[in-house]
Amino acid sequence: MIFYKDRMMKNKVCAVLVLALLLAVPVLSSDKFYDGFENPPMSARPIIRWNWDVNSPGEKEIIRQLDVFKKAAFGGVEIVPGEDVNAQLFKFAADAAKQRGMIVDLSLGSTLGGPFISPAEQGQQIAISKKQFTGPTNSVVNVNDLVSGADPNRKLMFLRLIKTGVSRFKPGEELIEKIKPDGSVAIDINDANSYTLYAGVLHSGTNATGVPSLDLFNKQAVEKYLNNISVKLGPALGGKIGNSVHSIVCSPVELSAANWTSDFTQYFFKQCGYDIKPYLPIILDDSFPKARTRFYDIIRRTRYDFYATLAELYRERFTLTFQNFCRDNGVLSCVPAGPVDILDSCSVPSDIFRGYASSDRFSRNAWDKIASSAAHLAEKSLVAGEAITGVSDNIESVKRNTDVAFVSGVNQSILVCGSFLDERNSWWPYVKNWTGRDARLSYLFQNARHQARIAIICPAGDLWSDCGPSESRMVNYFWYLFPLGQALNQNGYTVDYISDKILPQTTFEDGKLHFGSQAYDAVIVPDVFSMEFLAARALRFFAENGGKIAFVGQATLTAPGFRDVLRRSVPVEMMMGHIEKSDPNRVVFLPAPDKDKDNLLSWTSDLMKKISVSPTVKSSPPSDKLLFVHYLAEGRDIFFFTNTDNVAPISFRADFNTAGKTPWLWNPDTGERKKFAYSGKPNDLNITIKQAGSLLLVFEPDFKAKPAQKGR
Repeated sequence: MIFYKDRMMKNKVCAVLVLALLLAVPVLSSDKFYDGFENPPMSARPIIRWNWDVNSPGEKEIIRQLDVFKKAAFGGVEIVPGEDVNAQLFKFAADAAKQRGMIVDLSLGSTLGGPFISPAEQGQQIAISKKQFTGPTNSVVNVNDLVSGADPNRKLMFLRLIKTGVSRFKPGEELIEKIKPDGSVAIDINDANSYTLYAGVLHSGTNATGVPSLDLFNKQAVEKYLNNISVKLGPALGGKIGNSVHSIVCSPVELSAANWTSDFTQYFFKQCGYDIKPYLPIILDDSFPKARTRFYDIIRRTRYDFYATLAELYRERFTLTFQNFCRDNGVLSCVPAGPVDILDSCSVPSDIFRGYASSDRFSRNAWDKIASSAAHLAEKSLVAGEAITGVSDNIESVKRNTDVAFVSGVNQSILVCGSFLDERNSWWPYVKNWTGRDARLSYLFQNARHQARIAIICPAGDLWSDCGPSESRMVNYFWYLFPLGQALNQNGYTVDYISDKILPQTTFEDGKLHFGSQAYDAVIVPDVFSMEFLAARALRFFAENGGKIAFVGQATLTAPGFRDVLRRSVPVEMMMGHIEKSDPNRVVFLPAPDKDKDNLLSWTSDLMKKISVSPTVKSSPPSDKLLFVHYLAEGRDIFFFTNTDNVAPISFRADFNTAGKTPWLWNPDTGERKKFAYSGKPNDLNITIKQAGSLLLVFEPDFKAKPAQKGR
C-alpha cells in the first residue's frame, strides 16, 4: 500500500513536470507557407524545354531523358515536337512524365507554319523598295529593277511617287496603271523638290527554315491549323489534349509593317474611316527620318492606326481563337506578352503570362517586367520567364539571370538550353542545386501578392506611332524608358509599367490610384506625347483627388491616330491645361534626364522627393547594382534582393517600412531560416550581399517563427 502511494506520488510529480515543460516551451503552430518554401511542390519547380527536333525520340530515350530531368528536380517539360510528331510516342512521354509527378506543356515551336500550309492559308507580307529623285527631271524606270523575289505569286501592290522633301504630306501619284508592257514607267517631275518612288510587292510569307508560315490574320486558317493538332494528338491522348497536357505555349510573334491579309484594306476603312493605301509606302519605310513636321505628324498618326488595326486583327483572329481552342481542349493557354500587348497591358488573352523571349538580356528583362505588370493588373498568379543559357554559360550565370527575372516579377522559370540539356552539359551535375533554389523562390512568389507602389505609364501610343511592334525599337525608344523603372527600384521603390488604357477604369482613394487589387502611390508619365481623352481625364481626376503625378519630358498634347484628329485632340489639351494648375507639391512637370549629364539614380531620387513619396526600402547609400522585389503573404513582408555586380559585394544600411515585425533570413539554397542578426530597431538593418549574390528577408508579424533544423 505504501509502495502504491509512493508510485502515485511519483506519477503526479512527473505529470506536473511534464505540464510545466509544456507550458515553458511554446508549441510550434503549423506553418504551411514555410513548409511549402522548405519543400516546394512540383508546381513551383522550373520547367525544362525539351526539343524533339524533326523526329520523336524512341521510348528508351524518352525514359532516359525524363529520368535525367526528374533526378535534376525539374517539375515538368515543355515539349517542342517536330512536324511529324508520333502521337503514340507523345502519349508515352506524357504518361511517363505523369508517373514521375511532372507536368507536360506543348510548345508550338518558334514559328507557326509548315509544308502542309496551303497558299490560301499562307501568311502575306509586303516588301518595299524605293528610288529617290530630285526635280526637275524626266526619267524612265524599269519596275523589274525594283521588284524582285523568288515567289512566283508575288504581286505589285503599289508604285507610288511621293513628294518627300516638303513639310506637308500629299498622297502622291499611283503609277501602276502607267507601267508599259516592257516594265518601264516614266517619271516626270516639274519642280525642284525631292521625290521618292515606292514599289510595294505582296509575297507569301515563310519562316526561318523557308517553309510556308501561317496567316495569323485568317481565322479559318488558324482554326484549321489548330484543329490539325487535335486530329494528330487528340485520339492518342484520349480525345482531348488536356488529358495529358497542362498548357499549350504559342510561339512568340513579332508583327511588322510587312504583315498583310487580304481584307485588311476594307477592315481598316471600316475601323478608321479613311483609305490607308496612300500612306502605306511611308508607313512601311522604317528608314524614313523622324522629324517634328506636319508631314511626319500625319505619317506617325496613320502608322498608329495601321498598327492598332493590325493588332486588333491579330487578337481577334489568332490569340482569341487560340485561347478558345485551348479551353475546348481542357488546357491552359500561354501567349508570350510582347510588342503587340504593350498597347493594352491588362488584356493579354492568356491564362499564363509570359515574357517575350528576346535574345538580348536587357530587352528580355524589360518584357518580363511588362508581362508581370500585366499579370498584376489582370490578377493572374503565374508569370513565366525563360532562363536562356548558352554554351559558355555555367550554373552561376543561370542563377544570376533568374534572380534578375524574379526581381522583374517572374515566378516560374523555363530553362532553355543553348547546348545539351542533360548530363553531357558540363554544368549539369550542379543543376539540382539551381532547381531547388529556384523552386523555393517560385513557391514564395506564386503564393504571395506582389507590391508595386509606383505606376509608370508606358507611352504606348507613341511607341506604335514611331516604332511599330518592333521589340528592339520599343525597348530603346528613348534611353531612360526602362532604366527609369530600375533606377526607381534602386532607390527603394517597386514599380509596374501600365498602359494609359486602364486609366479610365481606375478609382481614387486616399491619394492612391486603384485598379483591381493594385494601389499606386504615384504615377509617372515619361515623355507621353499622345494619350486618349478618357485617360487624360482620369489623370485630371486623380490630381484633383490628392494624387501625385510626375510628368517627365514632353508633356501630353494630343490624341493618337489620324481619325478625327482635331475632335479627339482638343479635349486632351484641355485636360492637360487643368492638370497644369494642380498643386505643384503633388503634380510636377520636369525636363527629361540628360543621358550625358544626369545620374539617373540621383535624378530619380530627387524626382520622388519633389512629389513626397517615401521609399519602401531606404538604402544608404543607394546602389545602381542593387535590385529588389517586395511581396506580402499572411502578414509577412517578403523582400528579395540581388546584387547585379559580378565583381564586388554591396554593403548598405536598409530602413524598411515594416515597423513591429521581426526580420528572418530565409535561405533558398537550403530551405533553412534563422533570425537576421541586428542591433537596434528590427527594421533598420546593416546588410552585405556578396558579388552576384542575393538575400531573402522575411519580416514576421510576431515571434512565433522558429529556426528550422536541417533535415527536419
